Amino acid sequence: MSNKTMVAVAAALVVAAYGGGTWYSGEQVHKSFQEAAAELRHAVGEDAVVRDSYEKGFFSSKANLVLEWTPDAPQVPVEEHDGDEVEPASAAAVTPLKPMRLVMNSDIRHGPLAGAKLAAAVVDSRFALEGIDDKTKQAFAKASMPTLTVVRHLMGSSDWRFALPAGEFADDGVAARWADMAYDVVVGSDKKSVTGDFKWPELVITGLPKSSADDYADEDQEDEDGEEAPAPVRASKGEQMAIAVKGMGGSFNTTMIEGLWGVGPGKMQMRVANAQVTTQQADGPPEVVVDLKDITGDTKMEADAKTLSISNHINGVGRIGPLEFESLGYEEKIQRLDIEVLRSLQQMVLEGYRAGGLSQALAPAEDQLAEWMERSGPKLLQALPSYNMKLNAHYQGSAGHLEYGFGVLKAPSAEEVAEKGWMPVLLKGSVLNASARLPKAWMVNIAKASGQELGPEELDAMIQMASSSGYARVDGDFLTADLKVQDGQMNLNGVVKPLPMGLGR
Repeated sequence: MSNKTMVAVAAALVVAAYGGGTWYSGEQVHKSFQEAAAELRHAVGEDAVVRDSYEKGFFSSKANLVLEWTPDAPQVPVEEHDGDEVEPASAAAVTPLKPMRLVMNSDIRHGPLAGAKLAAAVVDSRFALEGIDDKTKQAFAKASMPTLTVVRHLMGSSDWRFALPAGEFADDGVAARWADMAYDVVVGSDKKSVTGDFKWPELVITGLPKSSADDYADEDQEDEDGEEAPAPVRASKGEQMAIAVKGMGGSFNTTMIEGLWGVGPGKMQMRVANAQVTTQQADGPPEVVVDLKDITGDTKMEADAKTLSISNHINGVGRIGPLEFESLGYEEKIQRLDIEVLRSLQQMVLEGYRAGGLSQALAPAEDQLAEWMERSGPKLLQALPSYNMKLNAHYQGSAGHLEYGFGVLKAPSAEEVAEKGWMPVLLKGSVLNASARLPKAWMVNIAKASGQELGPEELDAMIQMASSSGYARVDGDFLTADLKVQDGQMNLNGVVKPLPMGLGR
């Protein structure tokens, strides 16, 4: 056989092998698309996925996925006339909202050399929204939809990159602008191990109305004497708030638990260079009310065969109101959450979404929530869960803290609950702890930050009243308090006191 013939045969074998690899990788990607579409239908409901087409080619393919939902109709207040509820005429005139669609178009390049990469496939996906009104289109005129690029490697692992281009939003005086955001994720070949990181240099939101629930209390409420109370004092409608967050980033690694979406043992770290909140009265100068810097946080999840535990730590430095803190810290621990209960909670949320959309998923019906609590409550308590939180601060060279926690020591039986009710038996089999240690010198500035002037004599009188009533103790330059509730008894600063009415029965 001549050299030319050998070269031709070798070339033919290479082409055949590459063609076979391309065909095989195309088949694998098509199969993965079908599996993902089936999982999505199961999660959001059969009716929500209106299209999942796939046009398979030899070297490349195209996929189209369309999700559809109808936004919740605006709530029309019900009027009362002579004690009878009457639907206002405007309710009948409410125009039914048109369905909206999220469209994902994907270009798929088959391997083994997909887009100059040694990979089974490279998938470039673009998103679009259909059915939005002209006002919404105008509000997002300077914003672009995100993109998703997935590289599926030959051994089964994959790289995901979700990117949101820089953009702006403006509607009814509220505006936002953001820098490019990128989220990179690596999914292992086992489909359980996940690592990733994200970067978002800047997010700024302005024009937010500053208000509280107290500003809109019922104007017709009566005072204790049965007479009409004065109209509530409303906050200035011209007062606005702005939020600016810069230098956001973080990383994580986790191993997913079967049947739990987005939850599993692992670690996450995050950082924020600066977070600032500014308020501004109409035609007045802006005032910075929160200015925190060098914020770092980490989350750790641990799991055994039956339970999941979570710990969070956040630290930073900066100003809240007029108080300039040398450091601020937040610690939180949630221990022994039953995994089966978490699965059932996620299932309830998904069923609520299928039945009534996002609003019902986030706020399930009262009877549905009660049924879930009755079914899952005993199993949740059998795991003996606990919760602990602690706030630390350094200010004017002194340290203070506030902490509280709750833990189940003995799960109540069904018979005990039926006889006495949930709260009494839960308190009897649980422990509640709370403590505080604050420098007395902080009190003047804390009061000033809340808009009150507190003189030395008033401060001494307040400390004396708290100490004589037993709610606090004086320990040198500090005010301290300790509370423990266990075995149906309350111990406040070393003195046993009766439980509040009804809790100890």
